[in-house]
Amino acid sequence: MELLHVSHPSKLHCPSIGFPAGLSCPGSKARIEKHGIRSVCRTCYAKTGACRSGTVRGPLARNFELARERRFLASDDLAELFFASIMGEGDRHPKYFRWMWSGDVWSPNVAAAIVQVARWFMPGTAFWVPTKEPRMFKGLRIPANLTVRPSAARIGDAAPRVRGLAAGCTTVLPGDRLAGHFVCPGDCSECRVCWDSPQIAVAYPWHGDAIVRRQARNAGRDIAADDFDLDVYHRL
Repeated sequence: MELLHVSHPSKLHCPSIGFPAGLSCPGSKARIEKHGIRSVCRTCYAKTGACRSGTVRGPLARNFELARERRFLASDDLAELFFASIMGEGDRHPKYFRWMWSGDVWSPNVAAAIVQVARWFMPGTAFWVPTKEPRMFKGLRIPANLTVRPSAARIGDAAPRVRGLAAGCTTVLPGDRLAGHFVCPGDCSECRVCWDSPQIAVAYPWHGDAIVRRQARNAGRDIAADDFDLDVYHRL
């Protein structure tokens, strides 16, 4: 059986399965239209930089094609594909695993398969999935080793709270803070809050910062570290 490609993003320090950003994100276009410059999806890190290369986009696209084949329409079958793909990396269950380093949960079937992998196939692994589609998990009983974090659609908003799911996550501009939110240090090597602390809301520094600075340099401008906001991006 052909397996999904499992990625190893350097800052995660654990394996992850991803899908194409945008194609697997049901509400991304609507969120961009609704929230404009404040939309997190507008400068999605998974659609820029190295993620635009064929060596990254090709496996993500194939993952999406394979997971959507008719033989995997039942969540049980999709869960078996997910499990086999993860274990294809070796004989040992990973201690930590992230779903959707790129893309999102695009159907209830995918959500159900993720839950089944955590509950029945890999109860000793801690799973984390950030999602802007928490509705896909409606009615599912989330096991203790799966942290499902609903994600804010707008930069600077408080992390959403959804009954039955973990505390949410959000995106903030570099240097900003939100009361009651843990700020991600940017590397998971010595931090597992996203997996192990479902009661804590998490704020991630905006990846779009680097994108905007690169666009500014290309336009012959330089943005000082203490002179950055969304209006700067809007004017580029």
